[in-house]
Amino acid sequence: MTERQQYYLGIILSYAVGLLITPIFFAVIGVCRLFITVCGIAYDAFMFTPRVVNSFIYRHYEKELESDRDSTHLN
Repeated sequence: MTERQQYYLGIILSYAVGLLITPIFFAVIGVCRLFITVCGIAYDAFMFTPRVVNSFIYRHYEKELESDRDSTHLN
């Protein structure tokens, strides 16, 4: 086998090995990204949303108390 044939055989083998390994890496990276996304959604659903709702409720009662104070001043 000549040096030129070894060179081209090396190139072909590297592309073949790359084509065999690439889907595995895509699957691993895809599973990891999916897991991270699901964890982020779960965190937002159970941690972020209650904070926003509590803040909204708190502001609602603050406005209600303020309007009660304003109505007592009018009388």
